[in-house]
Amino acid sequence: MHNIVQMRTFIVTTSFIGILALFAIADAFVLAPSLPIFASTTTEPTIQTEVTPKIESIDVKAAAEKHGFTVHDNSERLLLSSIDTATVVQTYSLVYANDRVGSIAFTTSPSVKNEYQTLKEVLHRNFSSQVQDLRDETLREAGEPVRNQLTFYDPGISNDRLVFMRIRDRLYEIRIQPEKEEVLQVLIDDLSR
Repeated sequence: MHNIVQMRTFIVTTSFIGILALFAIADAFVLAPSLPIFASTTTEPTIQTEVTPKIESIDVKAAAEKHGFTVHDNSERLLLSSIDTATVVQTYSLVYANDRVGSIAFTTSPSVKNEYQTLKEVLHRNFSSQVQDLRDETLREAGEPVRNQLTFYDPGISNDRLVFMRIRDRLYEIRIQPEKEEVLQVLIDDLSR
């Protein structure tokens, strides 16, 4: 039985990596700059007079520590680590009251919306028949950024509850140990701001 779970995990991960690699290639072609066929010499250049300040992403480690978590660097390979991007995926283990409650991985990318959509598609195709409590939501709260969130428990993928969130230009994977959802919810809420 253990070998079947390992094989299924390998297949899911391999499929995920392959699809994300194809997505990255397609994305490069779509985003490649195109040259104009005709150059206009009569058009005045547009000058942007009002600049919208970029909101800095939240410091995940500081946010976790603010809520009483002990944060440790983690070399565990999570699904988010399989995305083939030029950005670094940071991964931490989260400990609360001397008990490991989960882990978090995150990456920042200008194409995070596309990466999140691809991630969802791959996961939906690879859910086992044992998937439980599947929620795919777009949350819009007044004064807060839009949050796309996919949460589920699937023992065919992981023994932890999985939460994938896209907020602004950041993509998170949060693994929650059984019965630790309430402990981590305060951190999830804080990261959503």
